[in-house]
Amino acid sequence: MPIKHYLVALAVYVRHHIYGSIMVCVIVWLAFVCEHSLWDIWRLQHEKDRLQKEITDYKRSILQFEQSIDEVSGDPDAMEHFAREKMNMKRENEDVFIIED
Repeated sequence: MPIKHYLVALAVYVRHHIYGSIMVCVIVWLAFVCEHSLWDIWRLQHEKDRLQKEITDYKRSILQFEQSIDEVSGDPDAMEHFAREKMNMKRENEDVFIIED
């Protein structure tokens, strides 16, 4: 069958089912083509969820750092211990060897 026959058959089908055809076109337009398509909304929602999780992780780490600062701020021995353990600092006249597992 030639392509012209298929196009005629498609035109007849669309003419008989005009409302359904318009509905399909609108759904395709809303889902994929328009500026605020369902695809974009879904993608942005997932990005928002990822960023919210990242924000909560940063807030949790900030709280841990604040607790460490509170523990260390009043006690000079604790401050020295924190500086040596976490920041690999040393006194002027000593050598430090770091052994990692």
